Order: sequence, then structure tokens, then C-alpha cells
Amino acid sequence: SANDSQPDVFTKDGLRGILGVNANDDGGDVDVDGDAKIEDGGASGASGGASDSVTKEQVENAMASLEDEDDAMAMRNAKKEADEEMKEFDETIEVDKADDGGNESPDEDEDTSNGEEKKSSEKPAGKKKSTAAATSKKSKKAASAKPSAADKKDESTVSKAEEDMEKEFAEWQNRVGGDMAAIDASLRPTERYGLRFREVIDPFYSAHFFADQQRMQEATTSVEEEWNIEEIEQAKESEERRALEEGDLLATLPSPEILPRQRHLYVREKTRLRADKKRRKLTGENWGVRTDQLSGRPYWYNSDTGEAIWDKPTILLDLEAHEYALQNKWGAFPIKPLVHIMSFLIPYPERMACSAVCRQWKLAATDLSFVRHVLPVEMGALAMDQKKMEHNHFRTIADALAVALPGDIIELGDGHYWVKEPGLNINIPLRIIGDEKDPTHVTIELSGTVTLDGAKAWMEGVSIRRPRIASGEMKSQEVLRTVNGGRFDMFNCVL
Repeated sequence: SANDSQPDVFTKDGLRGILGVNANDDGGDVDVDGDAKIEDGGASGASGGASDSVTKEQVENAMASLEDEDDAMAMRNAKKEADEEMKEFDETIEVDKADDGGNESPDEDEDTSNGEEKKSSEKPAGKKKSTAAATSKKSKKAASAKPSAADKKDESTVSKAEEDMEKEFAEWQNRVGGDMAAIDASLRPTERYGLRFREVIDPFYSAHFFADQQRMQEATTSVEEEWNIEEIEQAKESEERRALEEGDLLATLPSPEILPRQRHLYVREKTRLRADKKRRKLTGENWGVRTDQLSGRPYWYNSDTGEAIWDKPTILLDLEAHEYALQNKWGAFPIKPLVHIMSFLIPYPERMACSAVCRQWKLAATDLSFVRHVLPVEMGALAMDQKKMEHNHFRTIADALAVALPGDIIELGDGHYWVKEPGLNINIPLRIIGDEKDPTHVTIELSGTVTLDGAKAWMEGVSIRRPRIASGEMKSQEVLRTVNGGRFDMFNCVL
């Protein structure tokens, strides 16, 4: 019937049928897979727990009978591999073999010890208990023997499949041949694309592969460099040989007697080339006009130094001014030499008298290089270094007055200027110029008095005040004082 063919998994008898366990109504033996018998002990149900106990091997065999043959085989192979891996880390296996003399496995020792314990604990049961232990041991051996046969069957199947694949590959190789073109032609388009993708488009490279490639590349580069050096040497020799044959290169072996003369000729030629370069620099012959390729504008290029500028060179302007002066005489005297001449004159009255000659002379007499500049205290870092001070630049107003000439101009930049006691004494005519638009930008912190002794002075765009830190300690005294007919003209100043 249908109920007999399909066991019921929800009842006790059905589970025994699945596990291959046949219950005995007389309370006798229990059959396990037809290979071993376990004594029930006359008990049933929960009261006699030993009667319904099932070993692990019985459960695995029952589950394997319900599964597919391929899945059961895969499970046995996986179990076998796991057992072999665990044996590598099991430190007690060698010790047990040495104690037992290598005759029994650890599983058999465990089974024997379990049998002995059961025998000692259930000694009143007598012969039935010992028979149950022997039957359990026999069933375990039979269960362990089954996977080994299955494993051998799997290994034989795998080896047979490998032999078939090798035979098939040998037949294909004999048919196609060893030529790579023939092999590529025999492949299908999808196979050819996959092979090219793996080899060219997306290859797998490991760290060792990169190291080997780099080492091979370095070796190849070194070899190529060595060969290139030899080729260069050979090319050089052939070029020298050709130059000697055609007369482009003269190879001589001079005697020691003519070496001084050769040296003299070399020094003379070097001096001539240097003199020609200096002459071109003074005459402006090394400058030429060229056209820019991008903008189309002309620019000046120096053939000796490689300098390129948009404006006309200074040397050419000076030469043109010199030619203009030769044509127009003293009225067109060049500014640069005229300023140099004016520097030897006193600003008042000699330089002022020269400025009345003509426009050119007035420009030279009032050149900005004659103005004396005083740096404020805010530029103290620059003023402390004497090497950084330019011509006619001073740290304090007193230093500028010490070297000033009659008619000089002293220019004060934006900032503060400290004047200590007794102050300033001006005995020559001069002009002090600050900020003409805002006198508060130029401030003189005066602690003494500005005295004009028989001189006339002009001050413009300057603020004079008492320093705040000393306003409560100083005695009352004049800010400006004129003696011996002195005069002080001030414009746009603050006192």
C-alpha cells in the first residue's frame, strides 16, 4: 500500500524505519542496518533511554540513503578532507600510536575504553552487555569501511575523466598541429575573444610577475646601453676617419718647440674676440630688430647675450643723444653726462645759475638723484643695515643735515621721525618736503627746538608735535626759533 511504501516521519516507528532500526516486541535485540545488533535491555520509551539511542554513524548513513548519490559522495569527500586536515594539528595521535604499539587507531582506542567503562558499570548485566559492546564496535568498522570504498570509486572516476580529457586533447593537437595560427583558427569566435581578453585586455599580474618584469627590463636596458656605447664609439671613429680623408679635420703632432707660439696665437685670438664683443656692446652693434611671430610686433634682440626687449636699448638712446648733441652743440648736451657734471657744483647758487641756461641744463640741475631722502622709523629694519642704504638715503634728519649743501632738498617719506634734544640747528638755506596733500602722514616727534641761525628755510607738508611719552616731564620751550636774521617759511604744515 501507499502507507507501507512511504514511511511516516511523524511517528516513532516511521523514524525507526528511516534509520533502519527494527523494534523487537520481546525486548530482545535491535537490528542496525542488518550488520550489528544492540541489546535493548527490556526497556522501552523514556524509561529505558539506552534502547532508543542511535549512534552518529547510523544517523549519517540514514541521511546519506535519503540524499542523492552525488551529494552523498561530495559530503563524504569533504568529511574525509576535513579529517585529514584535523589530523595534522592533532598532537595526541603520535602519542597514542606509541602507547598502543601502532596496532590500533585512536577511534578503536576510544571505542575500547568506552566498552570497558560500560562493562565495569554494567557488570550485573553479564554476557548481554559485552555482546552489545562487541556489536557496536563491529557496526562502526562496517560504517567506516563503506566511505573508503566510495572514496576509491570517486578517485577512479576522476582519474578516468582526466585520462579521457588528455586523450581528447592529444587527438585535437594531432589534428590541429603545433602552429599558433592553426590553433587560433581552430578556435570559435567566442573562445578566441575570451583568450585574447585574458591575455591582452585584462591579464592577471602578481607581485612576483611585476618584480620579474622589472628585473628583465633593467637587464635589457643595461645590455642596450652597452651596445649603444659601442655603436657610438664606432660611429665616432668612422666620422673622424671621414673628416681626415676629406680634409675637414687636421690631425698633427706638434713638437714641443712650437707649443709656446701656438699658445701665443691662441691668447691673441681670444683677446681679439673679447675686444670685438666689448666694441659691439659699446656701439650697440649686437642689438637688432626682429619680429614676433605671434603678435607681429618688432622687438630688440641681443645676439651676444640672447636678451630680448620691447623698448629700444639704452645704449642706442645714448648714442642718438650724443649725435644730437654734436649737431645742436651745448643746448642739446646729453642728460647723463650733464648730471654727472652738475654733481660737482653747489646747489645754491652754482647749480641754480646753471639751470637758467636752457631747458636741458635745468633738467640736469633739478635731477632727482640730488634729492636727499630720510627713512622713517617704520623702515628701521632697512635703515639699520648700512649696506642696503642707497645713495643720498639717511636714517635720521640730523644725518641728512650734517652732509647737506646750501640749496639742497630733504625729502621725508610717510611715517614718524624722532628728534631728540637739543633739536635741530639749520644754518644753510634748504627745503624740507613731506606730503604736500596731507601733512598728517609725515610727523616729526620733536623733543627739542628747531633753530634757524641766519638762514632761510622752506618746509611743506609736515606735522611737528611733542612726543606723548615726554609731554609731562619736559619743560616749556619753543618749537621753532629764528636767530641772526633767520627765516622759516611753512606751507601746509601742522604745529
